Amino acid sequence: MRVEDVNERLELAALAGALERRDLTVSSGPADGAAAILRSGIGQVASLVETIHSTVAELSETSQRVSAASVESERSSEEIAGAVNMVASVTEQQARLIMEAGNAAGEAAAAVARALSLAEAADAALSDAERGMITADDAHQAMVAVEESAAAIMDAASALVSRSGEITG
Repeated sequence: MRVEDVNERLELAALAGALERRDLTVSSGPADGAAAILRSGIGQVASLVETIHSTVAELSETSQRVSAASVESERSSEEIAGAVNMVASVTEQQARLIMEAGNAAGEAAAAVARALSLAEAADAALSDAERGMITADDAHQAMVAVEESAAAIMDAASALVSRSGEITG
C-alpha cells in the first residue's frame, strides 16, 4: 500500500469520525482523491445545514410575529364584537323607546279625542243651560205678568164688591 493511499484512508477515517460526531467543519487537506470529494460534499452539506438553520430561525421569528399578530387580531375582533353588541343593545333600547313614545302618542291622541268629546258635551250643556236660563227668565216674566194680572183682578173684584155694596145699599 502506498503512503498516499494510507494518508487518504486516514483522512477518510478522520472525516468519517467527524461525521459521526456531527462535526461538519471541513479541515483543509489535499485537494484530490476521495477525501477531497468527501470534504467538498461535507462542505456542501454544512452550507445546506447552515441555510436550513437560518431558514428555521427566520420561520421561527415569522411564526412569533404571526402569533403576536393573531393575538392582536383576536383582541381587535373581541373589541369589534363588543362594540357591535353595544350598538345592537342601544339600538334595541331606542326601538323600545320609540315604541313607548308611539304608545304614549296614541294615548295622548285618545285623551285629546276624549277631551274634544267632553268639550262638545260641555258646549251642548252650556247651550242647554243658556236656553234654560232664557226659559226661566221668560217664566219669571210670565209670573210677574200673572201676579200683575192677579193684582188687577183683585183690584177689579174689590171695586166690583164695593160697587155692588153701593148698589144694594
